[in-house]
Amino acid sequence: MKFIIKLFPEIMVKGTAVKKKMVSQLNDNLRTQLLRINQSIETKRFSDKIEVFCDDEIADNVLNVLIKTPGVEQVLQALQSEAHSLEEIAQAVAQTAVARIENKTFVVRVKRTGTHDFTSFEIERFVGSYIYNLGNPTGVDLHNPQVKIEIEYHQHQLNVIEKRFKGLGGFPLGSQGELLSLMSGGFDSTIA
Repeated sequence: MKFIIKLFPEIMVKGTAVKKKMVSQLNDNLRTQLLRINQSIETKRFSDKIEVFCDDEIADNVLNVLIKTPGVEQVLQALQSEAHSLEEIAQAVAQTAVARIENKTFVVRVKRTGTHDFTSFEIERFVGSYIYNLGNPTGVDLHNPQVKIEIEYHQHQLNVIEKRFKGLGGFPLGSQGELLSLMSGGFDSTIA
C-alpha cells in the first residue's frame, strides 16, 4: 500500500532551509510513530511530499497514525505502477476506475511532471475514452462529476489516487521554538 502525504501549506511557503528542516522533522516524527507499528514500513522524503509504503494488512493502522500527525494536511491512498505509454497508463487506471464509474458520471484529472511525448490533457482524454468504452458510465461531466479519477504521473511512475483523507494540519512537532506566557487575573492576560 502506498500513501502520499501532502504537507501543511504554511510549510510550503517557508524559505528553502526552513522548509527542508520542517519536512525532515515531519519525516522523523512519522518514522518514529510508524516503526512502532512495523519495522518494514518505509518512508521516502521529497521537497513537497512524503511517501509511505507498507503492507496492506497494516494499512489501517498506518493511516490512523498519518492523519493524526501534526504537519500532515492530506493523506492520499494511491495505487502505484510504472507506465511508459498512454496505453499502459490507461490499462493501469482501468483496473480500479471501471468499477468506480459504473452508472455514474466521471472526469479524469492528471498532474504530470517530467518530459513526455504527451500532455496532461492528452492523458485525460485518452484515459477517459478508454475507461468510458470499458465501463458502463452514465457519462462524462467535467464540472460536477460523481466520480473524480485522479492521476499523478512523474517520469514513468504512475499513481492512481484511490482515496483522500484529511490530516491534522499545523506544523510538525519539534519544528517550532519555545514560548513562555504568564497568566494573571486580568482579562487581557488571556489574550497573550
